[in-house]
Amino acid sequence: MTMHQIYLDNANKVTNFIQEITAIDLDADIRPANSHFTVDAKSIMGLFAMDLTQPMCLMINSFEPSQQTRIQNLIAHFSQKENAC
Repeated sequence: MTMHQIYLDNANKVTNFIQEITAIDLDADIRPANSHFTVDAKSIMGLFAMDLTQPMCLMINSFEPSQQTRIQNLIAHFSQKENAC
């Protein structure tokens, strides 16, 4: 498992994140950086139930090796420099 801090601080970012992550063959969960409440990273309902003002920890549990570049691009698109995960 790998963990990455991402920011989904508005509804557009959540929608874009869901569109991008559902296109990737992986198993991932997400939680606020300051909490242990975890949801499936592909669940739009789960993401909107979270406090979007907080950074999120994206936990990638498993993925197809052929998807590595797409995963790196996803993380780069939604991350900031610091990582509190």
